[in-house]
Amino acid sequence: MKQFIYLAVASILLTTVSCDDNEIIDTPIPDSQKEMISFSLSDGTSQTRAGFTGGETRIIARMQSDEKDGSGVKYTKCVLKADKDANGGENDYSTVGYMTNNETRYWDDAFGRKGQISVYAVAIPNSTVTTKLAENLITGESTWTSEATPNNTIVWSVSTDQSGNPLAEEDLAYSNNIKDGGKDGRYTWDYTNNKYPDATGATTHADGRLIFTQASGALESDAGHFDKGHLVFNHSLSRLTITLQECEGFDGTNTNDNDFKFNSGNITLLNMNTSGTLDIKEGTWGSVSSSNITMMATTSTTGGANGTYAAQMLPGYKFYGTGTNASNNVMQYVIDDNTYNVTQKQIYDALNVTDNTSGTDPLVKVEIDGTNRYIEMKQGKNYVLTIKVDKTCISSITATLANWVDVTGSTSVNNAHLTFSMAALGSACDKDIDLYRLGDNNPNFDANNYDFSYQGKNWFGDYKSDANSKTTLLQTNKSGEGQWSTSWYFESNKTYYHFRTVNKDTEIKGNSDNSTKDYFEISGGETASTDPHWGAPMQNATDGTKYLKYDETNGYEKFLMPAIGATENTIAIQEIHMMSNINVILQTPNDGGKVTLKDGETKTTIKITRLATSGHVEMGRGVVTPSETVTGEHTMTVPSDYYSSDGLITNKYTYTVVPQSLSRNFSSTSDDDYVGLFIQTPDNNQYYVVKKLSEIIASDVNDERNQTKNEKITRWYPGHNYTYTITISKKGIENITCTVADWVNVTGENINIDLED
Repeated sequence: MKQFIYLAVASILLTTVSCDDNEIIDTPIPDSQKEMISFSLSDGTSQTRAGFTGGETRIIARMQSDEKDGSGVKYTKCVLKADKDANGGENDYSTVGYMTNNETRYWDDAFGRKGQISVYAVAIPNSTVTTKLAENLITGESTWTSEATPNNTIVWSVSTDQSGNPLAEEDLAYSNNIKDGGKDGRYTWDYTNNKYPDATGATTHADGRLIFTQASGALESDAGHFDKGHLVFNHSLSRLTITLQECEGFDGTNTNDNDFKFNSGNITLLNMNTSGTLDIKEGTWGSVSSSNITMMATTSTTGGANGTYAAQMLPGYKFYGTGTNASNNVMQYVIDDNTYNVTQKQIYDALNVTDNTSGTDPLVKVEIDGTNRYIEMKQGKNYVLTIKVDKTCISSITATLANWVDVTGSTSVNNAHLTFSMAALGSACDKDIDLYRLGDNNPNFDANNYDFSYQGKNWFGDYKSDANSKTTLLQTNKSGEGQWSTSWYFESNKTYYHFRTVNKDTEIKGNSDNSTKDYFEISGGETASTDPHWGAPMQNATDGTKYLKYDETNGYEKFLMPAIGATENTIAIQEIHMMSNINVILQTPNDGGKVTLKDGETKTTIKITRLATSGHVEMGRGVVTPSETVTGEHTMTVPSDYYSSDGLITNKYTYTVVPQSLSRNFSSTSDDDYVGLFIQTPDNNQYYVVKKLSEIIASDVNDERNQTKNEKITRWYPGHNYTYTITISKKGIENITCTVADWVNVTGENINIDLED
């Protein structure tokens, strides 16, 4: 049986032909019977994995085949394409194939079973543009050819004026992990389980070159399998991101002589590495030359010079913290006729407060050159600085370091058994769940049209009627870390499905004529015992939003993955808590205004007023619609450990609520249109009322994708935990603060520096 060498190509388009053992070796083998070369794709520069998510990517690859037990070496060049990874999950890969049929490369033409194939590839992620990455920048013939002096290099440069869009257009990435000594580059046939290993786990990839393997004890003439390849792409460049903030000395108007505006251009970066030669095989730069980057790209602006600016350059620039180089200027800009300079030492000091010791590849590493210390810019690293600018000096720099997004890929399309990976906001799902699928067949797929680019977006289909569209996945069926299998198969490669999950035994409702979108009901309560989940395959939003953000009108629509076609890949379902959790902490001053929070067994009572206690969640998009019926008072659960020994503060009262607006009419003056709190203390039957919770300011927000710090909390969002801390005294409520907890944010540390103007 002839086998194909895949480049993560849609294998359903290819045919395999059985060949007689006595075939005449000297007879050329038709291309239709040859074994084609196949790959998947990932980016090794970050801590996470995801496929190319911005669209199709063009890849230029040089292949080298060394004849096993021989002296022959052949080379070739071809052009590949990587499709958009719609899922973007940690273990998802973009599908990779040949750009055209003429680009196809075969084992049979490169020593066949004796071939040992290495691959060196370059690409601009998410780009099909040929002008910057032209094919002639890489040497090689379109046929397998011997080369007297192999050349695996590419000459590359970045623009000195980066005010346009060169960040994306010049972002050169390379792959060199499939070679002698290379890592994580081979899918080798598993003769025990009679299959290739699961492509979604990096630990299943072997090292070295692609080869032909046979079962243990097989004869040389016995059948076997060619390896499939896994391309690990690395960003070859470094990035520098600068945020300028207007501070003391400017009037904030940007309309007169005392304004915070550039005199011309924006930020100039001095003596950056702007051109050189990349050895793709070794992943190293040579013949590097430097020049000034005269303009950075403006990635955001809030007026005047306030904004964020970014540029990329070849790695290797050193920020010295000691020695004569430490006083050299790195960047310069002119604001209101003042020239501001930033030195190497100032950036060294700012970056040196970040992690520089942990792990085998620390984010920032302090190195020593003789007696002088420096931080060197590395491939695939984005150095992020925040500069606060006073009129006469730069007052402080805060520094963080961010890796770029991983680039990964997927295996070929086929009629595969489904496996699901469940996650509940970062952890494995620990509940029994019902899984639903909704057919959304590809209309562009027939015997003469193999179109795998279908983007099915039927968000309002019927999930409830077809008994074959539901299965229950039990916690006891977990396999590994949060994984389950089903008995479902894709009927054909034309079959595409939307997948949704809910808690086990949840009733799905809707009208048979689909006039009402399918939904399930939710309701609040005094305890968090009710925790309805809703889940769907998610992807990065097309507008660049990286984190799940709820929209009150469209739910999670812009993050939903389109209908999924037949695939071997694990389908990642992102499960989301659909309720909001409310906590209230009471405290009272230890002075004459002290209020008795507990008198014997009589405790302070807290009630939520004018609340919608029920609602429903739309199956397609996760939209929460609270009931229009609003009821009066709902008692919060009294904490079991009621208050501290001095009686000045209580533990948390809790209540689980349907996500909803805290005002049904913000222009209304009637208290009945606002959700509020009613507090009754046991001493002298005093009552305290917070009539409008929509007026409370968020004092702290763990993740600002929906709620912003120091802004009013006008709506409760799914999956958010609201903690209100209320100070009460005999003269009334003195202070209310609220913190919103969701997902973890990391906040950097400010450092003060002095800069000359």
